[in-house]
Amino acid sequence: MIVITGGPSVGKSTLLNELRKIGFTVVSEQATEVIKEGKILPWENRDAFQREVLRRQIEAEAPFHNSKQTLFVDRCVFDGESYYQCGGIEPPSVFQELSAMQYSKVLLLEPLGVFVHDRIRFEDMEFTVRIIQVLRDVYYEKGFDVNSIPAETKTRRMQLALSSICEPLCAPSFVAGRK
Repeated sequence: MIVITGGPSVGKSTLLNELRKIGFTVVSEQATEVIKEGKILPWENRDAFQREVLRRQIEAEAPFHNSKQTLFVDRCVFDGESYYQCGGIEPPSVFQELSAMQYSKVLLLEPLGVFVHDRIRFEDMEFTVRIIQVLRDVYYEKGFDVNSIPAETKTRRMQLALSSICEPLCAPSFVAGRK
């Protein structure tokens, strides 16, 4: 599993949708679903929200732990640890018990310079910059080399993501810049 991570409004969903279009399996982010349901909201109870997201993320990723296929995870369980830290809340000990072995690579999307506010995103660009550094630190602590994907066009980000994870066998025509 390859983790695509970053702060709010950095283009994770856009990149993952493009990866899905060319045939990759994507494990969806759970935080957005919890917010859309409206029962547990991060701006009302950050701890309860993070616990529910973690529970669902573990459940969503579980079927893929032994998969041999290349697939992408829209955030992963360790993003929750970053959000706890960034929110000044002590992360539960469960994060120390979780294995990082199922993840083969972490791709961190850098901010695009524009922040899109919607019904899901309650943060701002300042928070995005701060959480990106916390995400980087948490993944380094877990033993990952974090590969940054800079602010670029959708096509260029796709090329960078694919070239950072695989040889030309992966999606040769797209990596080469041909659609």
